[in-house]
Amino acid sequence: MNAEANLDDLDRALANAAARTPHSRRPTPLRPLSWSSRLRRLWDRHRAWIKIAVYGSGVVFLLTQGQYRNLFVFLLFLLPLWLKDHGDQRRQAEALESDEDFLEAGVAVVALNQAQRAERGEQLAKDNAGTAQRNADEAKANLELAERNAETAQRNARDAEQKANDVLSLSAQKDYEDLVAAAEKLWPADSAMVPRYEEWLAKARELVGGRPADEAKGQKKRPSLAEHKAKLAELRQDALQPTDEQIRADRETRPQFAEWETKSADLLWRSRMLAIEAWPDRAAVEAELAAELAAKQLPSDPDGLNVLAWKLVNPKQPVFGQEVRALLMAKRALDASSEEKRAGIRDTYAWALYRTGKLDEALGEMKTALTEPGGDELKQSGKDLE
Repeated sequence: MNAEANLDDLDRALANAAARTPHSRRPTPLRPLSWSSRLRRLWDRHRAWIKIAVYGSGVVFLLTQGQYRNLFVFLLFLLPLWLKDHGDQRRQAEALESDEDFLEAGVAVVALNQAQRAERGEQLAKDNAGTAQRNADEAKANLELAERNAETAQRNARDAEQKANDVLSLSAQKDYEDLVAAAEKLWPADSAMVPRYEEWLAKARELVGGRPADEAKGQKKRPSLAEHKAKLAELRQDALQPTDEQIRADRETRPQFAEWETKSADLLWRSRMLAIEAWPDRAAVEAELAAELAAKQLPSDPDGLNVLAWKLVNPKQPVFGQEVRALLMAKRALDASSEEKRAGIRDTYAWALYRTGKLDEALGEMKTALTEPGGDELKQSGKDLE
C-alpha cells in the first residue's frame, strides 16, 4: 500500500511539472559541454549586470553632455529591451522552477526505487530466514529420526543377542542334565569304563569352560560357566528389585507359604538355640506383656497365663518364635500360683526354659516339679524333657 501511494504522488508531481514547462525547456540528458556552450552559460549568468553597466554608462554620458532629448530617446529605446529581458528572466525562473520540480521528481523516483529495493530486500531476507528455519527444522527432524532408527537397531541387535544367549543357556542346561544322567550310568568303576569317563570329562570341561565358534564345522560359540554367571549378574542388575511388601505379598499367595513359614520359624529357633541368631530382648517382651495386661488383653490369673504359655511351648505342637513370651508368662504364673497347682505350672516353666536354650535350668525346674504336690502326674513329661 505504501509503494502504490508513493507511485501516485510521483505521477502527479511529474504531470504538474510537465504542464508548466515548455517542451523546449524540459531537461535533456546530460552530455559534455563545449567551449561555446560554456561561454553561452557564462553570458546567461552575468548578462544582466553587463547590460546594466553598458546602459548605465550611456545614461551617465548623455546626462554629462546635457543631451536630454537624446536621453529620452535612449530610455524609450531601452524600455522594450528591458521588457524583453524581464520576460526572459520570468521564463528562466519558470524553467528553473520546472527544473527543480523535475529534480525533486527524480529524487522522489530514486528514493522510491531505494524504498522498493529495501522492501524487496527485507522480504527476501524474511523468505530466506523462513527457508533456513524450515531447513533447520527438517534437519532436526531427520536427526531425531536417525537417532530413533539407531536406537531401534541397537534394541533389535540386543534382542537378537539375548535370544541367542537364551537358546545357548537352554542348550547348556540340557547338556548339564544329560551329563548328570550319563554319570549314573558310569558304574561299575573299572578299567573298561575309562574311555567313557574321558568322554564324559571332556563334555564337562566344554560345558564349564565354553567353546569358541568354528565356522568350518558349523559350530556356534558356547558360553562358559563364567559367561553365564556374568550374564545372570547383568540381568539381576537391570531387573527391577521388588519391595519387601511385594515379596511378602507374593509369598503369601503361594500354596506352600504356611509350610515355608513354619519351617522358617523352626530354622530361626534352631539358629537361636545354637547361638547363631540372638533371642528377642526380654525387657521389650516384658513391656509388651505389661501393656497387654494393663489393657486387659491377657488374663491376670495364674491358670489363664499358664494355659497361654503351655500352648506356645507344648512339645507336641510348639509355636516357633514365641519362646521368650511363653517363658515370661509362665514365670508370672509360677510366681502367683498356689501350692497345689505349682507343679503343673512349673512343668510349663521348665519346657519354656528348654525352648529358650536354658537346658540345665529346665532340668532343675522339672526335678523340682516332680517333688511338689501333684508331681507324680509329670513323670512322662520329665522323661520327654530329659
